[in-house]
Amino acid sequence: IDPHTHSLSELTDPTKNANVNYLTQGVTTVVNGNDGGGTHQIDKLKHTLQAQGIGTNVAFFVGHGSVRKAVMGKAKRTATDIEIKKMQALVKKAMQSGALGFSSGLY
Repeated sequence: IDPHTHSLSELTDPTKNANVNYLTQGVTTVVNGNDGGGTHQIDKLKHTLQAQGIGTNVAFFVGHGSVRKAVMGKAKRTATDIEIKKMQALVKKAMQSGALGFSSGLY
């Protein structure tokens, strides 16, 4: 298990989705969405990966950055109470859809 990968672009690319570079190193499970950048649209991502197939198991974190951007855009201010509730709802939905957890990062 590699708990900190950035392999999602390969997994979603039909020419690289076998994830051979990880498999040849003995890695059978990759975790994506680290550093706050993981999508909050877990259902959509799961559907895409299941439809095309992938070579490794995968787990996802829902990212603080993507949740905040979905609700607030690129606003550089404190979130309002209403925006916080919307972000909480997105995280809850992602977790119910199978996200492993919540990640954050400085970028």
